[in-house]
Amino acid sequence: MVSFARMGIFEQATKLPMIDSKEMSLLLCGLDPYIKIKEKPEDKLADFRSYRNFINRCLTSYSGYHYEKGAADIMFTIAYTLIDKEVTPEPVKKRALKAVINITGTQKRRETLYKIGGQELLDIGIELSKSKRGQYKKKL
Repeated sequence: MVSFARMGIFEQATKLPMIDSKEMSLLLCGLDPYIKIKEKPEDKLADFRSYRNFINRCLTSYSGYHYEKGAADIMFTIAYTLIDKEVTPEPVKKRALKAVINITGTQKRRETLYKIGGQELLDIGIELSKSKRGQYKKKL
Protein backbone atom coordinates (compact mmCIF):
# COMPACT_ATOMS: atom_id res chain seq x y z
CA MET A 1 0.00 0.00 0.00
CA VAL A 2 1.27 3.45 -0.95
CA SER A 3 1.66 5.91 1.91
CA PHE A 4 -0.66 8.90 1.97
CA ALA A 5 2.25 11.32 1.48
CA ARG A 6 3.33 9.54 -1.72
CA MET A 7 -0.12 9.54 -3.32
CA GLY A 8 -1.07 12.06 -5.95
CA ILE A 9 -3.31 14.97 -5.03
CA PHE A 10 -6.41 13.29 -6.46
CA GLU A 11 -5.75 9.99 -4.69
CA GLN A 12 -5.26 11.85 -1.41
CA ALA A 13 -8.58 13.65 -1.85
CA THR A 14 -10.40 10.34 -2.29
CA LYS A 15 -9.11 9.15 1.09
CA LEU A 16 -10.47 12.07 3.13
CA PRO A 17 -13.33 11.31 5.56
CA MET A 18 -14.96 14.72 4.88
CA ILE A 19 -14.77 17.05 1.95
CA ASP A 20 -16.26 20.46 1.27
CA SER A 21 -18.12 21.70 -1.78
CA LYS A 22 -15.22 23.87 -2.98
CA GLU A 23 -12.81 20.94 -2.91
CA MET A 24 -15.32 18.61 -4.60
CA SER A 25 -16.05 21.18 -7.31
CA LEU A 26 -12.35 21.64 -8.02
CA LEU A 27 -11.86 17.86 -8.20
CA LEU A 28 -14.68 17.57 -10.73
CA CYS A 29 -12.93 20.25 -12.81
CA GLY A 30 -9.70 18.24 -12.69
CA LEU A 31 -7.96 20.84 -10.52
CA ASP A 32 -6.01 20.70 -7.28
CA PRO A 33 -8.66 20.83 -4.54
CA TYR A 34 -6.53 23.17 -2.43
CA ILE A 35 -5.86 25.97 -4.91
CA LYS A 36 -7.20 29.40 -4.14
CA ILE A 37 -10.28 30.58 -5.98
CA LYS A 38 -8.36 33.41 -7.67
CA GLU A 39 -5.79 30.90 -9.00
CA LYS A 40 -8.37 28.87 -10.94
CA PRO A 41 -8.06 28.96 -14.73
CA GLU A 42 -10.62 31.32 -16.24
CA ASP A 43 -12.01 28.59 -18.53
CA LYS A 44 -12.92 26.43 -15.51
CA LEU A 45 -14.62 29.17 -13.50
CA ALA A 46 -18.14 28.66 -14.88
CA ASP A 47 -17.96 24.88 -14.38
CA PHE A 48 -16.63 25.36 -10.85
CA ARG A 49 -19.50 27.69 -9.92
CA SER A 50 -22.10 25.36 -11.42
CA TYR A 51 -20.72 22.33 -9.59
CA ARG A 52 -20.44 24.17 -6.29
CA ASN A 53 -23.98 25.55 -6.51
CA PHE A 54 -25.38 22.10 -7.36
CA ILE A 55 -23.46 20.39 -4.56
CA ASN A 56 -24.52 22.98 -1.95
CA ARG A 57 -28.17 22.62 -2.94
CA CYS A 58 -27.94 18.82 -2.76
CA LEU A 59 -26.40 19.05 0.71
CA THR A 60 -29.19 21.37 1.82
CA SER A 61 -31.78 18.99 0.39
CA TYR A 62 -30.16 16.06 2.17
CA SER A 63 -29.75 17.61 5.60
CA GLY A 64 -32.33 20.38 5.67
CA TYR A 65 -29.58 22.81 6.64
CA HIS A 66 -27.07 24.78 4.63
CA TYR A 67 -23.72 23.04 4.88
CA GLU A 68 -20.72 23.26 2.62
CA LYS A 69 -18.97 20.20 4.03
CA GLY A 70 -20.13 16.62 4.17
CA ALA A 71 -19.11 13.03 4.73
CA ALA A 72 -17.04 11.72 1.83
CA ASP A 73 -19.59 9.09 0.75
CA ILE A 74 -22.34 11.71 0.53
CA MET A 75 -20.14 14.21 -1.31
CA PHE A 76 -18.81 11.69 -3.83
CA THR A 77 -22.32 10.32 -4.38
CA ILE A 78 -23.51 13.83 -5.22
CA ALA A 79 -20.53 14.17 -7.56
CA TYR A 80 -21.34 10.94 -9.40
CA THR A 81 -23.91 12.56 -11.69
CA LEU A 82 -21.59 15.54 -12.34
CA ILE A 83 -18.64 13.54 -13.64
CA ASP A 84 -17.21 14.65 -16.97
CA LYS A 85 -15.56 11.61 -18.54
CA GLU A 86 -12.89 13.74 -20.20
CA VAL A 87 -12.07 16.15 -17.36
CA THR A 88 -12.68 14.42 -14.04
CA PRO A 89 -9.60 12.48 -12.84
CA GLU A 90 -9.87 8.67 -12.73
CA PRO A 91 -9.42 8.37 -8.91
CA VAL A 92 -12.37 10.72 -8.41
CA LYS A 93 -14.53 8.72 -10.85
CA LYS A 94 -13.71 5.46 -9.06
CA ARG A 95 -14.37 6.94 -5.62
CA ALA A 96 -17.71 8.35 -6.77
CA LEU A 97 -18.83 4.94 -8.04
CA LYS A 98 -17.69 3.34 -4.78
CA ALA A 99 -19.66 5.94 -2.80
CA VAL A 100 -22.87 5.22 -4.71
CA ILE A 101 -22.37 1.49 -4.11
CA ASN A 102 -21.75 2.17 -0.40
CA ILE A 103 -24.95 4.23 -0.13
CA THR A 104 -27.00 1.56 -1.93
CA GLY A 105 -25.92 -0.88 0.77
CA THR A 106 -27.64 1.10 3.53
CA GLN A 107 -31.19 0.70 4.80
CA LYS A 108 -32.23 4.22 3.88
CA ARG A 109 -30.69 4.05 0.41
CA ARG A 110 -33.79 5.14 -1.53
CA GLU A 111 -34.46 8.13 0.71
CA THR A 112 -30.79 9.17 0.77
CA LEU A 113 -30.23 8.84 -2.96
CA TYR A 114 -33.43 10.70 -3.79
CA LYS A 115 -32.64 13.55 -1.39
CA ILE A 116 -29.12 14.14 -2.70
CA GLY A 117 -29.57 13.46 -6.39
CA GLY A 118 -33.22 13.17 -7.28
CA GLN A 119 -34.75 10.48 -9.44
CA GLU A 120 -31.69 10.20 -11.70
CA LEU A 121 -29.42 9.18 -8.84
CA LEU A 122 -32.07 6.93 -7.33
CA ASP A 123 -32.38 5.08 -10.66
CA ILE A 124 -28.60 4.65 -10.80
CA GLY A 125 -28.58 3.31 -7.23
CA ILE A 126 -31.39 0.85 -7.97
CA GLU A 127 -29.53 -0.40 -11.04
CA LEU A 128 -26.30 -0.83 -9.08
CA SER A 129 -28.05 -2.62 -6.23
CA LYS A 130 -29.51 -5.22 -8.60
CA SER A 131 -26.10 -6.63 -9.35
CA LYS A 132 -23.04 -5.26 -7.60
CA ARG A 133 -20.77 -7.92 -9.07
CA GLY A 134 -17.90 -6.35 -10.95
CA GLN A 135 -19.00 -2.75 -10.34
CA TYR A 136 -15.62 -1.84 -8.95
CA LYS A 137 -14.18 -2.64 -12.39
CA LYS A 138 -16.78 -0.64 -14.29
CA LYS A 139 -15.42 2.23 -16.36
CA LEU A 140 -17.29 5.51 -16.17
